[in-house]
Amino acid sequence: MIVRLRIDDALKSLIKSYTTLEHMKDSFYWIAGSVLLVLVVVIVIGAYLFLGQSQSTNTEEFTGGTYFPVSGGQQGGPVETKMRSQTLATGESIMVNDFLANGITFEDPANKGSYFLAGKLDYCLEDGTCPDTNTPSFSILYLEVGQSFSISLNEEPLSESREKAEQYLMTALGISPQEMCSLPYLLGTTVSVNETYGSITNLKFSFCEGAVRLP
Repeated sequence: MIVRLRIDDALKSLIKSYTTLEHMKDSFYWIAGSVLLVLVVVIVIGAYLFLGQSQSTNTEEFTGGTYFPVSGGQQGGPVETKMRSQTLATGESIMVNDFLANGITFEDPANKGSYFLAGKLDYCLEDGTCPDTNTPSFSILYLEVGQSFSISLNEEPLSESREKAEQYLMTALGISPQEMCSLPYLLGTTVSVNETYGSITNLKFSFCEGAVRLP
């Protein structure tokens, strides 16, 4: 009888051990599954952040309210900037960005060979569009004959309008201040904007020799 009781106790102990082992096995699978799920979530979030950061590098630079593309361009590599020859006041030539094909400059239909790098027409076109680069403080006109530039300051304070026009033109052409000074150009304003400085033919760029100091 005693032997039988001991055998029963042994069987019960064996069954209890087996149950405990199965429970530990289930716990192990649950823990392993949880860890695997966390790893998958971390990998997905990391991939999302990496792709988002890569797309954010494709940016555009804004200058004076109007954009000019930087070297990033479209996805898949840098976009080659088109260039054109520009004659200087000295008769020499330099290579500048093709500002006539930048998607911003537009031709004045009433004056062939005249192009607005900045500014707006005093009239709308037949198709109903009214070209405007949204630069109210200045306008920049390019004359194909002579390859010269005419810059008009349209708002006070004139010093701020001139600085904006300088940065805009320098960015559009992709040249240095020294090269800007060698361009064939006139920079002025009208008497309706300022009676004192409106009578001066060429105020010049602020960083060039002989520039007129503006308020």
